[in-house]
Amino acid sequence: MKTYTLPNNGFPKFRRRLIIRTGIIYLIFLAILLGVAIYNSRDSWPFVLLIIIPIFIVVGGFSNYRLIKQQHALWDSVRIEVGDDYVTRQQIRVPETRINRGEVASLREINNGLCIVSADKVHSLLIPKELDSSDYEEIKTAVSTWAAIQPKSPREQIKTLAWIMVFIIGFGIVFLSTSA
Repeated sequence: MKTYTLPNNGFPKFRRRLIIRTGIIYLIFLAILLGVAIYNSRDSWPFVLLIIIPIFIVVGGFSNYRLIKQQHALWDSVRIEVGDDYVTRQQIRVPETRINRGEVASLREINNGLCIVSADKVHSLLIPKELDSSDYEEIKTAVSTWAAIQPKSPREQIKTLAWIMVFIIGFGIVFLSTSA
């Protein structure tokens, strides 16, 4: 049995990615919000801008600060234990997940790491790529004897991107619609 944790020196890179992603989401949301506000209040839009932008910056900044603080606590709490016939993942605010060797239905390589899926498909766990590369490869080698590892599928990435675009377009349609 060996226990693995996420390295402390990996969090700044993760935090940077998190800030960029949330920043993009905030900018899209702000653009939609401003578009709706300007469209609905044609004469008083400068006043609306003076209210919306500062409130949005304060709320977004505070939310981002709390998000990073929570993600850091999650990062520090991740524990992956690999035994001869099981893998366990523990972290705060998430129930402990344990998959025995006989329960493994598939191993899939995804963007975030290695996904171990059990036979019931609800019970699965992720071995994050953010582990030290030697630890990640050690876990990958250990569990690869349990089942064949399915490589990343470009089709799945395109499918995910398509769903994201559908949600963004749907969100825009709902908020920019002039009729109920």
